[in-house]
Amino acid sequence: MSSLLLRNCSMNDLGEVEKVEKASFLKPYSHYIFYILLKNYPDGFTVVDDNGKIVGYIIYSIVQDKGIIVSIGVLPDYRQKGIGQMLLDHAINNLRDKVDYVELQVSVSNAVAINLYRKNSFVIVDIMSRYYPDGSDAYLMKRMF
Repeated sequence: MSSLLLRNCSMNDLGEVEKVEKASFLKPYSHYIFYILLKNYPDGFTVVDDNGKIVGYIIYSIVQDKGIIVSIGVLPDYRQKGIGQMLLDHAINNLRDKVDYVELQVSVSNAVAINLYRKNSFVIVDIMSRYYPDGSDAYLMKRMF
């Protein structure tokens, strides 16, 4: 794990990012969505590189006074090794002096992610009914600075 490198995503990385996405979510973002996100938020699209293999990513943006965690994903074989925490730390550290707070949406059934966010001072502020395409709900979570 000492070979892990946190770096900005490039267009050449999108195929590997999609593999992480497909391994992480039932309804993954399309290549086009990732392309648009990288074009719009190049400084907020970060990958974890393990000797040339993309094993995780985070996308975050700034809208007025708030930071938004758009998505975070880690390959299954790399989970529970601190990569999600490393990505979240990176985003929070980059957003801290630029916004008043950070928010994100997370599936109410994703206990692992909810625990990670709670451990990092995020609190549930709302339930977003039928947020996902399958009709399932999401929590809106927020962390104040």
